[in-house]
Amino acid sequence: MPVKDLPELLEFTLGKFKHHDVMEHCNVFVIDDRSGPEIKKICKRHPEISYIRVDNPKGFNYSNLMNIGAYISNKLGFAQVITWNSDMWPPDAVTVPELIRRHNEASCTVSGTKLIYPLEAWNGEEVTKNVSYHYPTEKETFRGTVQYGGSILIPFGPTMTTEHLKRFGSPDNPMVNQDYATIFVTGAYSLVQLEWLVSSGGLNPSLSKIFNDSDMCMRAIEENKTVMYFGKDIYLNHDESVNLSNEIKIDKQFNSDCALYPKIWPLERILRLLSK
Repeated sequence: MPVKDLPELLEFTLGKFKHHDVMEHCNVFVIDDRSGPEIKKICKRHPEISYIRVDNPKGFNYSNLMNIGAYISNKLGFAQVITWNSDMWPPDAVTVPELIRRHNEASCTVSGTKLIYPLEAWNGEEVTKNVSYHYPTEKETFRGTVQYGGSILIPFGPTMTTEHLKRFGSPDNPMVNQDYATIFVTGAYSLVQLEWLVSSGGLNPSLSKIFNDSDMCMRAIEENKTVMYFGKDIYLNHDESVNLSNEIKIDKQFNSDCALYPKIWPLERILRLLSK
């Protein structure tokens, strides 16, 4: 779980983890990305949480943060790793073990699940910077709607990229309320087999902010691995606007990723992928 500042959010998420017994099924690594001292103090109060500090002078790099967690997990002998955003939590105690069960039963390499905007904000306040950027109307609420409900491909310059299916739609829509093999699951939550992730080189650090999850999933499919979306009557709460409003999303890193992605994934490569 990468974090940067927002100690109150970390306390809230860890509180949800404890309340819903997440630590009974997972070893939780908090990867502190250049925060103030409050984050370390919080982790020290939770002895079951592992704390890792990263001071990258080049700034935020999601791929590197997740690769560090995956590398340590692999060295410790774990078979799987979960990428987990700090503004996300399960609704109950059965969701996390059920997601792990479905992943193992399907023998897939990467899996994700349905994410919804929680009915109530984690701090009781509406933090809507990112949501209002995407949402088509100011008159309707996004609470209780889909944040990620599977994936589709959309045009992106000279190529195509992945997009969240049915964003701001109903979680009960049959298109998102099902389990199926897909081309992409979001890195906000993804359960990944470590043996493959390490052997494939991990997440691409040149894609520091966006597209790294798409790249990971599509590389897995190229290698004839299975990527699964599990959305049938199961979900995680993702208060997405929290972490995206904490820092300007569209910056030099964002623009660099947008320029690099079509070079890594030209249309010809994606068409070959779809033919598999």
